[in-house]
Amino acid sequence: MKNARLGKIGGWASIGMNLFLFLLKGGLGILSGSIALIADAFHSLSDLVTSLVVLISFHISEKPSDSEHPFGHERAEFISAVIMSTLLGVTAVELGRSSIARILHPEPFQASWWIIGVLAITVLLKEALAMFSQHLSRKIHSVTLQADAWHHHMDAISTVLVILSFLLVHFRFPNLDGIVGLLIAVIIFYTAIELARAPINELLGSAPDPELLKQIESIALSFPQVHGVHDIIVHRYGDTMIISLDIEVDETMSLVEAHEVAEQVQQKLRGALNAYITVHYDPVRRNVRYREVEAKIRQFCHRESSCQSFHDLHIIGEGENWSLSFDLVIRTGLGSESVDQVVEKCREFLKHSFPGLQEVEIHPEPSFTITPGGNRTSIS
Repeated sequence: MKNARLGKIGGWASIGMNLFLFLLKGGLGILSGSIALIADAFHSLSDLVTSLVVLISFHISEKPSDSEHPFGHERAEFISAVIMSTLLGVTAVELGRSSIARILHPEPFQASWWIIGVLAITVLLKEALAMFSQHLSRKIHSVTLQADAWHHHMDAISTVLVILSFLLVHFRFPNLDGIVGLLIAVIIFYTAIELARAPINELLGSAPDPELLKQIESIALSFPQVHGVHDIIVHRYGDTMIISLDIEVDETMSLVEAHEVAEQVQQKLRGALNAYITVHYDPVRRNVRYREVEAKIRQFCHRESSCQSFHDLHIIGEGENWSLSFDLVIRTGLGSESVDQVVEKCREFLKHSFPGLQEVEIHPEPSFTITPGGNRTSIS
C-alpha cells in the first residue's frame, strides 16, 4: 500500500531526527544544568516514542482483512494516535513536577552562547521535519502523521522558550528556568489533549462531512425517477468508506425498473466517491390522500420543534377506514421518554386531523441514519 509506505518514511525520518535531538539536548541540558532544556530533551524523546507508534500503526493498518477483522485494520491508526497522546500527557505531568521543584528550589545553570546557537539550529531542523510530516499527512490523509507533525512543531516552540530563558539569564533573570520548564510541560499537555480529540471522535463514530451528504443526495436526485433520499448511513474504516441509503420511487414502477434505477444510482455514487454503496428503493404512492397526509405531517413538524422531518410514508387501505405508517426524524439528544411523547403527540394530531384514520404507526428514525433536512448525526 502506497499510504503505508509513505507513512513509514515519515515515521523513520521522525525517529532518526528525534533520537539525534534527544541526545543533543539531553547532553547540553546536563552540561548547562538547565531543567528547561532537559524537559525539552524529553519532549523530543516523547516524539521519538510516538514516531515508533506511527511505524507500528502503519504496519498494522496495511494488513489485509481477516475473519476477525473483515473491514481491515486501518483504524489501528486512530488507536495509535490515542496512545501517542497518552504518552505525551504522562510526559507533561512528570516534567511539570520537576519544573515546580526547580521553581521552589532554584539552581544556577550556564547559558553559554554556543549552546544557544546550537539550539537555534535544532529549531530549524524540527520545523523542517514538521513541514515534511505535514506534507505527507496531506498527501495520504493521515491523522497519525498530522499528529506527528504537530508534535514536531510543539517541540520547536518549546526549544524557542528554552532559548528565551537562556537569553534572559544574560540579562539578570536567573530564576526563569523552572518557569519555562513548567510552561513547556503545559504546552505538551495541551498538545496531548488536542491530538487525542480527533482520533477518539473517529473511534467513537463522528458525523460524516455535511458536504459528503449533500453530494450523495445530489447524485441520487439527479435521476428523474428518484423522488427522495433518506436513511443515509456512512461507515469509515481508514480509507475504506461504506455508504447505504434509501431512495423513493413511484410505486407503479415494476420491480425490474426500480432495481435498475437503484443499480444506476449505486454505480454513479461508487464512481464519484470511491466507496462501497448499497441502495435500497422504497415505492411511494403520491395520490391525493398522500399529499393531504404529507401536508399535515409537515404542519406538525413546523409546529413541534423536536420534529425535523419524515419519510417512508405509506398509506394502507381505501375509503373511510385506512391506516398509515412512516418514519419520523426527531432531534437528537432527546431521551426515550421525550421521543415517545413526540411520537404520541404526532399520532394524536393526525387522528384528530383525519377522523377516518384507524391506525398510525410511527417509527422514530435511528440516530445513526441521516435524512437530508433532518440534521441527524451518524456513526462512522
